Amino acid sequence: MIYFGIDVTKYKHRLVAIDTEGTIFIRHLQIKNNCDVFTKHQMTLANLQKTIGKSYRLH
Repeated sequence: MIYFGIDVTKYKHRLVAIDTEGTIFIRHLQIKNNCDVFTKHQMTLANLQKTIGKSYRLH
């Protein structure tokens, strides 16, 4: 299982991805707060899931 943590602010968000073994896949990725960028990163997360063969959960 991969867990994603998102620090949400008005203009940008920060993202981290870590699995149950403690492996960090994404550290402090900064995302602008707009729909286009969010959709792009949502697809990136889905591709990461396929690549490493683990499910994910957003928190």
